[in-house]
Amino acid sequence: MKRGRLIRSLRSLVWKPSVTEEVDSELDFHIEMRTRELMTRGMDRERAQAEAVARFGDLGRVHSTLERIGRRRDRRERRSEWLSELRHDALYALRQLRRSPAFALVTILTLGVGIGATTSIFSAVYAVVLRALPYHDPGSIVRVYPHLDGNDESARASAFFALRDEARTVEHLAALEYTTFTLVETDQLPSQHGGARATATYFTLLGVKPLLGRTFLAEEETPGRDQVAVLSHRLWTERFNADHAVLGRTVAINSRPVTIIGVMPASFTLSAGAEEMWTPLALTPEERADYQKGFLALMGRLRPGTSVAQATTELTAIDRRQAEREPRANPRRTVRLDPLYATIVGSFRERLFILLGAVGLVLLIACGNVANLLLARGASRSREIALRAAIGAGRGRLVRQLLTESVMIGLAGSVAGLVLAIWGIKSIIAMSPEDVPRLAQAQLDPPTVAFALVLSFLSALLFGIVPALRLAGTDLQASLSEGGRGAIDGSTRDRLRRSLVVAEVALTLVLLVGAGLLIRSGIRLQGVEPGFDPARLFTGMLTLPSARYPTADAVVRTYRDIHDGVRAIPGVDSAALVFPPPMTDINASAGITPEGRPLDASGQMSAGLHLATPGVFATMRIPIRAGRDFTDDDVTGRPRVAIVNEAAARSGWPGENALGKRFALLRDSADAPIWWEVVGIVGDVRERGLREPPQAEMYLALAQTPPIILGALQRSMFVVAKTRGEPMAQLRQIKEAVAKVDPSLPLFGALSMEDRLANSMASARFNSVLLTVLGVIGLMLATVGIFGVISYFVSQRQREIGVRMALGATPRTVLLLVVRQGVRPVVLGVLLGLAASAAVTRILGTLLYDVSATDPVTLIAVAAGVLGIAIAAAAIPARRAARIDPLAALRE
Repeated sequence: MKRGRLIRSLRSLVWKPSVTEEVDSELDFHIEMRTRELMTRGMDRERAQAEAVARFGDLGRVHSTLERIGRRRDRRERRSEWLSELRHDALYALRQLRRSPAFALVTILTLGVGIGATTSIFSAVYAVVLRALPYHDPGSIVRVYPHLDGNDESARASAFFALRDEARTVEHLAALEYTTFTLVETDQLPSQHGGARATATYFTLLGVKPLLGRTFLAEEETPGRDQVAVLSHRLWTERFNADHAVLGRTVAINSRPVTIIGVMPASFTLSAGAEEMWTPLALTPEERADYQKGFLALMGRLRPGTSVAQATTELTAIDRRQAEREPRANPRRTVRLDPLYATIVGSFRERLFILLGAVGLVLLIACGNVANLLLARGASRSREIALRAAIGAGRGRLVRQLLTESVMIGLAGSVAGLVLAIWGIKSIIAMSPEDVPRLAQAQLDPPTVAFALVLSFLSALLFGIVPALRLAGTDLQASLSEGGRGAIDGSTRDRLRRSLVVAEVALTLVLLVGAGLLIRSGIRLQGVEPGFDPARLFTGMLTLPSARYPTADAVVRTYRDIHDGVRAIPGVDSAALVFPPPMTDINASAGITPEGRPLDASGQMSAGLHLATPGVFATMRIPIRAGRDFTDDDVTGRPRVAIVNEAAARSGWPGENALGKRFALLRDSADAPIWWEVVGIVGDVRERGLREPPQAEMYLALAQTPPIILGALQRSMFVVAKTRGEPMAQLRQIKEAVAKVDPSLPLFGALSMEDRLANSMASARFNSVLLTVLGVIGLMLATVGIFGVISYFVSQRQREIGVRMALGATPRTVLLLVVRQGVRPVVLGVLLGLAASAAVTRILGTLLYDVSATDPVTLIAVAAGVLGIAIAAAAIPARRAARIDPLAALRE
């Protein structure tokens, strides 16, 4: 035991003993003291030692307890020591930054720009993509689509009830009919609101409780008991001033008295504000059994343990069994399931992640700039670091000190970034298309702030670790003897700084190439002919409520009067009514059978469906290629006529003249096909946006439209008017013309066609603008980096340049030398950037139109632009170098 104590004592002189050794030593000491005490009482040593151990108790338990206490003490001491050192390091870093205010300001602002831009985009990504949907178990909710020949369709009522009653893999299957509601209150003008007629299972499925009141009961899905409504939070706030007394109030909705029974919370929205009101989907027995008209959207929840594939197989089998009872059903129809998340977010997920990746490149460029600044600053601190190393600071301690300074810069940059992000988030929301879901919820919430703080810490490590390791590796003897000039090998430092410039230029080129491709795509898209003339074209929507207009004759008569009233307005050259017009998100289609084909599903072709009044093609300047326009004689009782576009003529009657041909659409009460004669062929129109190629379209005369089609389209029409001046300047007169026919009819969604056309390109414009802004920021940062490297080169080589000039070098030679030194890493960065762009920009494929991801014009233009700006950035310090006085440089 004495030998062990001696060994431990000798070791303690070299390093601190472990907790176990300390406990062993302490216990040995106490047992030895007790042993000696017992020996003085007359016991021999062996008995005394045994008695001492016995009196001590459970030695193993005491040993474990003391070890635990010792380890807690050591952790507490280490923590205290670490915090003390961290506090000293932080205070020292703040003093260093205070001594160099220009350096601190530049680095903090540079990093702040990168963090602010990244945080702004992340806030949008989090709000739209990452934040969980505010519904119960949203991952199991699916949309259910009837699917035919690659296209999703609306569901038939009979198919919905069959799926609801027989499905075992999906529960709470709900159906909705998206519609518009005309809301009329006492002493208030009528207003139009989007919404849906929904089954009671809709709210059960989503699992969201109303903010006020209740939702629908199953028995309210019966005609006559369906006169209740649930309001969205937005409608309750804007129309009813958030009045809690709204419950139980009776209002007129679509000319029917309806009682408000509930208000949903603000988070309850499946789209960008499209659903503002819900009423029960109350169908008559005839409508429930209808297999001919598809007008429902279906949603359901997968049962636990059920996959999408299993549910798809079961629902397709049920739908086909139901179709076997309907002789006109298409046997090729299947059922497709899509997660609710995917249908809400759609293509915005890909677009926002592309932007997040792009802004990440901007942050990397900013970090490269800060690293360059730290390397430059390190040259002036080499003597200081050498002195600290001379008095005992180890390399790890120096690295930690320098990284602490980087972290302080990162935290200050995050504060500046958060301030910039407030403006950035507002700008993104203002620039974004209106249909981006949940983007309005983007804000500096706790997850976004946490992201910014983590980003600042990671950025500090990224831009600080290499300069810290370089500076901590100072040559002690050279630094103290040469006053710091030998702190870091000059050629190594220059190579590192040039490498950072190469990386910055390459990343900037990738950003600018992506922006250039999107800009060229937008230019190509703007050059696409839409097939009509949007100039000075007014559009506004009307919906006639079924309670006031129950018959087709009443609908046609009212729209004819409105048409006549709008045409008579001074300042309106021509006017018509059409549904739907181009550039709206309303899609209506039907299956038609050209004469000569089988009258079953195998002979059908799908065509877009439009209702129109005479004069619509002249008003919208859609060219009539053959035949005629509708006339006032095309009414019920006369031969049914239709007009098709060129795409429909090619699909329906390939190689033939479609004029005078017939097609079947719907069936009469005797189950005989209803035939329509083609009396006109018009030019193709890009109905759904300039990116989408023209599809087969047909136009029916409004006055000949069957009631089933009027009902399916909810008796809606758009007023289109060609005006002599600004279209929206005629809004008041057009509203007055509508009010003369029916004061309770609101005209809503009024917009010029040029604005609708611009809105159709809003998503493409949003991405190109943001990517261009990020590219310009990256180019500015890279330009500053190039300027900084050349300026540093001139300051460090001033004596060498003086010698060159003293030996006969001309200012022009010096100018070219400096510019060549500065442009060399830029050329390498451009080459690497071009190679990276060829690979990275392929992810833009779905966002481009008529432009290749490796478009040579864009690549050459961007590369030339970056090189030109780099030469300009290098020319400023180069001109300063060319004006150096050789004698003054030699004296210094």
